[in-house]
Amino acid sequence: MSATAADKAAYNERIKPIKATLESLAKAIATQRKEVEKIPAESKEALFKAKWKLMHRILAESAAYILGSRISQKYLQIKNEGNLNEARKNFYAFCAVTEEMVGHHIDSLDDMGENLEVLESIHDNLQRFDLFKKAGFLLNKLERLYGDSSKWKWSFVELEGRLMTALKNGTYFKTLQRDLDPSIPGYNERMDMMDVIEKMADKAAERYRSKYELTGKAIDDMKNALAFVSFQKRLAAVMGDQDKVSLCKKKIDTWTKKLNDDYSSEEQKKSLAAKMQKPA
Repeated sequence: MSATAADKAAYNERIKPIKATLESLAKAIATQRKEVEKIPAESKEALFKAKWKLMHRILAESAAYILGSRISQKYLQIKNEGNLNEARKNFYAFCAVTEEMVGHHIDSLDDMGENLEVLESIHDNLQRFDLFKKAGFLLNKLERLYGDSSKWKWSFVELEGRLMTALKNGTYFKTLQRDLDPSIPGYNERMDMMDVIEKMADKAAERYRSKYELTGKAIDDMKNALAFVSFQKRLAAVMGDQDKVSLCKKKIDTWTKKLNDDYSSEEQKKSLAAKMQKPA
């Protein structure tokens, strides 16, 4: 059913402030990028503050693009993939800025210790968690708007994996370990945060495993899946959850066997061994 004149008028009225917001944010992001470029690499605190502000603005622009697409769908019955594509590109930019601060390795804890100490002096774990939680919510909304038949379907596995890695690498586990005592204020919030991190890691592992099975068995996909399970095992050890540690060990053994069985020929085994030695 095509949109009526009334629908189009309502759309134009609703989209007007969104367009103004997007214009304003585009200018703010361009200005913020210039500010980031001016700060010397050795001035980490100032640089990270500027990058954190840039991340907030990139995420705000993504939210505006997503809202614009939802308004288009509501009033015009048009998905407006142009808006969705801009939002998707922004998530890659968001992850890239984060990785400049906290790296991209999946299965380690506190891999970027020095940088995390700087971040911890600017914002605490829960403040950083709130930003990544918001990013995850928007990314899920964006994926739903694209739909299951989208050509970008599998790119969301990568984006979600990168976002999860950014969240994990942006979490200072040393302070979480120190503050596991329930008598320390904020205990419930910290436990909720750990629970979300663990569940997101599990989801990322399962989605990479599915991508491996359904898109041609690329070794890197299973390698990423295994790295997320390995991180879950490390996290469970920190939390003293030995049952979870055992479950993760079994999953790692099962998935590794599956990978080896899939690459059973001698040449394939050599290729697999070489790729598995490279960092994820």
